[in-house]
Amino acid sequence: MALTYTIMSADDAAPIPPKALRELRDLLVDDDELDLGVRLTDRAPRRGEQGAIPVAVQIVAASAPLGAAFASVLKQWIRKHSLSIEFSRKGGPSYRISGVNVEEAERLIAKMTGADGAEPSE
Repeated sequence: MALTYTIMSADDAAPIPPKALRELRDLLVDDDELDLGVRLTDRAPRRGEQGAIPVAVQIVAASAPLGAAFASVLKQWIRKHSLSIEFSRKGGPSYRISGVNVEEAERLIAKMTGADGAEPSE
């Protein structure tokens, strides 16, 4: 059963820099342990901008849950950029993860992805 996950900024006033979103997409695509469909979700360009701006990373996992490899990539990316993100599963719960508190992020990622061996809870 495929599940769709979205990673975006937890604060509308502070979007994740497009370069950081592209980096996360590349990390997830390049990881040999992960078999995911990963794409950027763009917003239309505003007046005076050229081209669409990525605002989120969307992940389609062919088999759920995502697991430890995904959690590891996401944790390192959050730590590197000190970002606060919203991580949600289509039709499921949404979590806010703060880049300043990596231990909290680890627990929430494990819960969300089932990396702790349990199915993600609603």
